[in-house]
Parts: sequence; C-alpha cells; structure tokens
Amino acid sequence: MRLVPSSPIDFVGRFASELSLTPDIQTKTVKMIEKIQRMGLNSGKNPTSLAAVSLYITSLLNKTKVTQTKIAKISGITETTLRNRCKEILKELNIKKKDLKKKR
Repeated sequence: MRLVPSSPIDFVGRFASELSLTPDIQTKTVKMIEKIQRMGLNSGKNPTSLAAVSLYITSLLNKTKVTQTKIAKISGITETTLRNRCKEILKELNIKKKDLKKKR
C-alpha cells in the first residue's frame, strides 16, 4: 500500500468552514500555500500547521478577525507553534507585521 503525504491545502476547507471564513479567504490561502510549496518552505513542516498559519495570515491581510486561540484549537496545534510558523512564513514571504493589523 502506498500512502500519499497530506498537503496543507487538504485542510484549508475544513478549517475555514469551522472558522466561518469566506470562500475568498480560502482561495487566497490556497494561493499562499502554493507559493510556500514552490519556495520549498513546507519541507519538514506539519501540513496542518502550514494550513493554519496560512489561514491566519490571509485572514489578517484581509482584515478578518480570527484569533490565534481559535485557529490553534481547530487545527490541533499549539498557539506557540502557530506564532513560530507565522514568524517564519512572514519573513520568507516578506510580509510586514504592519500589514497584519487586526480589524477593530
């Protein structure tokens, strides 16, 4: 039997649905994940954590309020993992923290 490794994209729909995120955010998240994969940043990373981080970043870029706690709980990762992966991805994709200001 041959097992195919999971892709972060496999988790986006379920996580986004549980977080009540729009289809537009889901689409942008998939595009971000594809870019991450093209750059090779997914190597050795848990696919669920990459899906969670990508959803979090995309949500913030689109001024949609979502908490680290909710994303961590739904994805089954810790908030610390979410923050650490977020820092790595933001740096590699050259996204500035000022672009992620939460909607008030």
